[in-house]
Amino acid sequence: MRSFSVDVVLFAKRALTLIATRFGSSILVLFYMTIFARSTTPEELGLATWCLSAAVLLSIALSLNVEAGSIRFLPAYKAAKLDSVAAAFVAFSYTVVSLMFGLICLCFIVFVISGGHKHFDVSPLIVGVMLATAFTVARARVTGRHAAAKDMVLRGSLPTSLGRPVLMCLLFGIFFLVDLRLTLDVFLIGLMIGVALGATVQAILVRSALPKTASLSIYKTMWREWRATGYAFLPVLLVRDNLRDVIVISAAIGLSAADLGLLGIAYSLFGLVYYSVKAVDISLGPRLAKALTEGRSSQVELYLATAAAAKITLVGIGVLILWYSGSDLLRVFGPDYIDAHHALVLLMIIPAADALFGAGYTVLNVKGQRQTVLFLALFSVCLIFCATAFAGSMYQLETAVVAAGCAYAFQQWLICRSSIRTAGVDPSAMSLVRAVRSHRHSNVT
Repeated sequence: MRSFSVDVVLFAKRALTLIATRFGSSILVLFYMTIFARSTTPEELGLATWCLSAAVLLSIALSLNVEAGSIRFLPAYKAAKLDSVAAAFVAFSYTVVSLMFGLICLCFIVFVISGGHKHFDVSPLIVGVMLATAFTVARARVTGRHAAAKDMVLRGSLPTSLGRPVLMCLLFGIFFLVDLRLTLDVFLIGLMIGVALGATVQAILVRSALPKTASLSIYKTMWREWRATGYAFLPVLLVRDNLRDVIVISAAIGLSAADLGLLGIAYSLFGLVYYSVKAVDISLGPRLAKALTEGRSSQVELYLATAAAAKITLVGIGVLILWYSGSDLLRVFGPDYIDAHHALVLLMIIPAADALFGAGYTVLNVKGQRQTVLFLALFSVCLIFCATAFAGSMYQLETAVVAAGCAYAFQQWLICRSSIRTAGVDPSAMSLVRAVRSHRHSNVT
């Protein structure tokens, strides 16, 4: 019992540390984005926003999401004492990143030599920096997933979460103090250096825990399974962890660079509220999963009701703050960004959907409905991308944000309905209504 209590305390400390780190990172991002926004134009900030999201999505293509199998394979190999297989998996994940990076760089070099880049209004330097950033982000994500599988979550996440924003704050702060104008090139180079710094520290901290002796012959029998696992969980990664990047890239099809700049600033502010809602799931998720596994329906209802109450409260507070004070907050970035106020408020559709329809992904995963999760995630990515791109092309920024929010809300509703139908658990905010009714009934009786 004492050992269990110690584990709970350690888990709580790690969870709180991760949440505090994420909030701190978001505040630092707001700080350097404020400096960048005040020293450049919305058009250039929009290009920077697109480049950042493109680099993140490109990093996923570089790794083929093979690292998604870390949490499944590494603990199983350790339990079975298959150290050589574990080492082969780790080596394979890094090899994929290197090979894909080499292939894309070769295509880029041929493209530049042939003069193809002259038909596009983009500097080869910017593309090269984006490729280097994507490569570093991919390796950092692979290392982070391996660290999490080895129960080294903090070592794997803290350097990358804080390294980039800290360095960019220092760099942009220096430019601001000496009154130098920040450009897109400076932004991207600073981003690349910051990511590289965080990834280097992360690799040093985690390297000793990763298996190193790998047999190349194991690749012949295992690589297809490793690759298939990465492909299978790719849609979930996009819709859960990289929603911002999917929205930005799809919106860029129809919106101007200036509107993308407004969207980038709006999402930076909105991200604080959105992550507050996500933090509720992070905190209660393990307890909910345990209660679902053990079949304790009363505890499941309690956790779902608690999460619903917390998320609805956070969303309500967020909407009020952004509605009444959003313009003042945006004015800090400069007068050009006040026009993002409506988009900022409309982005709250996304956390509102999380609050109303609940943690359906968690329920379906715990209940073994992974194929349902993967199918719905793939459908959701396509729906969000197409809806945002169409609305952005036909109308304007606010309409694109509404389209993205409604598409996200629809997929959350689908996940909720699937949870009710296949797992027999209603994760929606109705759990809060049921809890209130139960409490009133108990008081009456």
